[in-house]
Parts: sequence; structure tokens; C-alpha cells
Amino acid sequence: MLQWWSIISAILPVVIGAIVGGSATFLGSYYLWKQQQEKEFKNIANALVIDLERIYNSNYAWWNIYKNKRYPPGLNENSIMPPDNSFYDKNSLYFIFTHDIFMYDYSLSSQIYAFYSKLLDIESERQYVIKNRDAEDPIRRMLAREFYNSMKSGIISTEEQILGLRQQLKEIIGDSTS
Repeated sequence: MLQWWSIISAILPVVIGAIVGGSATFLGSYYLWKQQQEKEFKNIANALVIDLERIYNSNYAWWNIYKNKRYPPGLNENSIMPPDNSFYDKNSLYFIFTHDIFMYDYSLSSQIYAFYSKLLDIESERQYVIKNRDAEDPIRRMLAREFYNSMKSGIISTEEQILGLRQQLKEIIGDSTS
């Protein structure tokens, strides 16, 4: 019986040491992984804030024209005047982070997805309008007018979306400034 106890007393510290060491390694790894995830989470939010600010700043004049009906001289609300520049490029940040956006909670990721989908729809409408606003075919001109009106209302609605998304993402980053 004495031999059995001496074997257990010799093995027991090794087993306990292995369990404690394995647990400490696991907890340390888990802690580092969580920190890395949180940093990545914040970095993506920061990149999206930069992208939203770029979109907002580059399109602010169009929001002002369509929302406040401040048309350049010689043009009015009935003029078909789409922006010459693209609203959103298909090689921009959204497409880089498409899969990562769904790391955020359902509400925020849905809002981000809906916003960028709307922006891409606006861009498609803008391209159609530019291509067909002076078409000889009256149906294509009529569709260009409809797409233009849809584009204008879409542009107006995205301003509020940008401001709301930017605020939510800044809260994730820990930046309370607007």
C-alpha cells in the first residue's frame, strides 16, 4: 500500500501542474485572442467611419441641391441633373469588409448593409440616367426621369443614414465626438 501512495504522491504534482499550466495557457491565449478581436472590431469600425465621412463630404453638395432645392442658375427641379462623379465605387472599403460587417450586432450590420445597398442602387440609377436622359426613345427618357427621381430621393435619405451609422460606429471605437 505504501508503494501505491508514493506513486500517486509523485504523479499528482505533475498532473496538477499540467492542468494549471494548460489552464493558464488557455486563459492567456483566450485573453489575447479577445483583445485582437476587439482591436480588429474597432479598426473596421474606424475604416467604415472614414469611408462614411468621405461619402458624406464628397456628396454634401448634392444633398444640399436635392434636399434644399438649391439648383444652379438656369436649372430647376424639373432639370435632370445627376452628379457626374460616382456615388460609390465597387472597389471601395465596403467590398473589402463585406464579411466583417456581420461581426457587429444584427441591427448595426443590417443598417450598414442596407445603407451600402442603397448607395449601390443610387449609383446604378445615376449611370442609367446619364446614359439615357437624352435618348431618342421616349420610354428610355421616361425611365431616366423615374430613375432620376428615385436617385434624388435616395440621395436625400442616405444623409441621415450616414450620420446615424457614423455615430454608432464611433461609439464602438470609443470616440464620442460627432
